[in-house]
Amino acid sequence: YQRRVHGIIKSIKLPSMSVSGNPRLTSPPSITPIVDVWAHNFAEEIKKVSALLDRYRCITIDTEFPGFPYKTPVNGNEYSRIKINVDNLKLIQVGITLSTINGEFPAGPNTWQFNLSFDMGVDEIASFALDLLTTAGIDFGKLKKEGIHPNTFAEHLFSSGLVLNEDLTWVIYRGTYDLFYLLKLATAQPLPESFPAGMDCLNKYFPHFFDIKCMLQDLPIPEGSLSSIANYLKIPRIGIQHQAGSDSLTTAKLFFCLKDDYMHSAINTKYYNVLHGLGEKVIKTYPDVYDGIYSGYYDQFMPDAYYADTMYPSMNYPTSYQKIYGYGFEATAENYQ
Repeated sequence: YQRRVHGIIKSIKLPSMSVSGNPRLTSPPSITPIVDVWAHNFAEEIKKVSALLDRYRCITIDTEFPGFPYKTPVNGNEYSRIKINVDNLKLIQVGITLSTINGEFPAGPNTWQFNLSFDMGVDEIASFALDLLTTAGIDFGKLKKEGIHPNTFAEHLFSSGLVLNEDLTWVIYRGTYDLFYLLKLATAQPLPESFPAGMDCLNKYFPHFFDIKCMLQDLPIPEGSLSSIANYLKIPRIGIQHQAGSDSLTTAKLFFCLKDDYMHSAINTKYYNVLHGLGEKVIKTYPDVYDGIYSGYYDQFMPDAYYADTMYPSMNYPTSYQKIYGYGFEATAENYQ
């Protein structure tokens, strides 16, 4: 797995998988590979994750969080919107899937869904996010009583070897919020004030990462959410959509599908450590930015290819710019609060 050749390389050549090892083609196991982790079993399960990192160094993550209730500050940009939301809100779930860089998963469990402490009487959450996550089966009553304290989770990010580890490669799907929420937990500080400072800090704690959404921009695959693209590529889902464990496992399978079937195991370095919707390379490719809000972020909480006000009236979407374009919807800061 090559990262640098005199500081510049054209692509990262990753080992290919045999058909029998392809995670899309293997039969689903009889026992779910996703472990639900709460305060009572957290210490035991995070030790298992840590013990596997020497071999399984590809970390695919997904998070569930309380939406985007804070609008972009005056004269702010997309990073300032990310910062104000991440700084003021709490994570709800973190999904972590382990694999080797050539797509081999651990025998037995390979995905851990960490349920963090969250109290709706105290902790802020957007109404549409609450609606969708509740529909997805997330038990907010149990989160309040049995969820993992964020400080405990943060401490074990270090002791487990998950952060500040040059040997790990992180995989995300449109994961800007995912990584910045983990960064806030790890540092126990608000996000840095500027985008360059934020990226410098992110690269320190998560030195190597790929955002699948950036990879997709050059591939002949229809625009869509994680689930719609997985369905298009016939990647079976295990677990429930919009729960972090199921979404991280689906993201991992999608990554290896793209790498092997579309990129011939070589991922161009222009995707290396670039976040979708942030950074000059991606913004030039995707100019559809509305009032500092990148439309693509919304698909974490929204269905595909429908008009939200007609098909999902109970989810309290904004009253204008509601048309879903397959991978998100157009919005403005004034409409979305």
